Amino acid sequence: MALETLSAVLEIDDQPYEVCLNSKVLTWDKVALRHRSINRAKLTEIVAIKAGPTDKPSQSNNREFTVHSVKRKKGNKWRLHSETFVCPDTATRDKWIKRIQTSIETGPVRPQRIFVIVNPYGGKGKAPKIYQKKVAPLFELAGIITEDIATTHANHAWQLMLDKDFNGVDGIVCVGGDGTFAEVVNGLILRTQKDAGININDQGSKLIPPKLKIGIIPAGSTDVVVYDTTGYNDPVTSALQIILGETLGMDVCSVFHDNELIRYTVSFLGYGFFGDVVRESENYRWVGPKRYELAGAMQFMGNKSYHGEVKYVPNLDEGHSPMDQNPCGARCNICTRKKSMLDINTNQRSQQAEGGVDEIDLDETDHWNSIKGEFMYVNAALVSGMCDKSPTGVSPAAHLGNGCVDLIVVRKCSRLNYLRHLMRLSSSANHVRN
Repeated sequence: MALETLSAVLEIDDQPYEVCLNSKVLTWDKVALRHRSINRAKLTEIVAIKAGPTDKPSQSNNREFTVHSVKRKKGNKWRLHSETFVCPDTATRDKWIKRIQTSIETGPVRPQRIFVIVNPYGGKGKAPKIYQKKVAPLFELAGIITEDIATTHANHAWQLMLDKDFNGVDGIVCVGGDGTFAEVVNGLILRTQKDAGININDQGSKLIPPKLKIGIIPAGSTDVVVYDTTGYNDPVTSALQIILGETLGMDVCSVFHDNELIRYTVSFLGYGFFGDVVRESENYRWVGPKRYELAGAMQFMGNKSYHGEVKYVPNLDEGHSPMDQNPCGARCNICTRKKSMLDINTNQRSQQAEGGVDEIDLDETDHWNSIKGEFMYVNAALVSGMCDKSPTGVSPAAHLGNGCVDLIVVRKCSRLNYLRHLMRLSSSANHVRN
């Protein structure tokens, strides 16, 4: 049932404004102006509403209320905007507060209680400060109850996902880099499969998605996942999106070796140069984010190649390819359509299983292609991989939820040609088209 429109003339900074609230938006515009630009805040982007002013609570006259909402800045940055309204009496103030609060509560579901994992060792070691100064106050303003814990060793976040009682928790928020996020994802997915009785070493088993949502506050060295999901590396933007209950589905890739699960990934799988760089960089964590440049330089000087065979099943959907020019993002049409198709296929397979039909054998029904030779690297990207070090990423057109990985293969080449390739990766140029 839609709530009726509420309107009145209220004051802002001692000036009269016509304020209107409907089922979707709160607007206010100055009464004295004929040709005026209307200020507005979508109800889905109102973070909180509080009685009184924000800056001088001691001077409150009990007739004021403040609306805290999202203000979109240039690019994809989000910031908190606060506007204080003065009502003619306290009864009117209470009416507006109740009406706006009711509109927020009947909107999209927002988290009420979250478990926060802070990695004090990731990136430049600024995660605790970022959380306390920029994020925790926003969570408190929004009325979110948090339980905070700082990791003390490698795989601590992963172990917490396996052991922690999450009864009553709406989501997990990790404050750190891509490594912290990977630990949380792996632990939570693994726990979900074990709770459901799924054999994690069976490559044909269908993963059960975790019920808990995962949020990320960037505080790492590269923060690739945050770049790809929000479009910007900014703790305040990420915190506000978490508060408002913004969600985005991502593909999950399972990595096996000798019929045994190694790990899950939602971002990137690298064999060869990039895999060696990540592995080598772990020996230089004391350097901070620069450890990747150091490890990369050492691997480049070695100019090592890798002999092998890559087998893959090509995607036959012509609606998207690694050459697309439109980047993926929230409410991406391609990912939405693909998810609908996967849901239909899943239902059909479930019906076949119930009817006694054998499982489909990918080895027999799908056409596998093969590439053999000497490679500099072989990458499988589920996200673009864009970050400060690579503005467009290793796969600029990768989609977050299209059910595919972008396979990137670089054959053995001279050190000079490989340097040119790496330089394009670190520039704003799209290396796929070069």
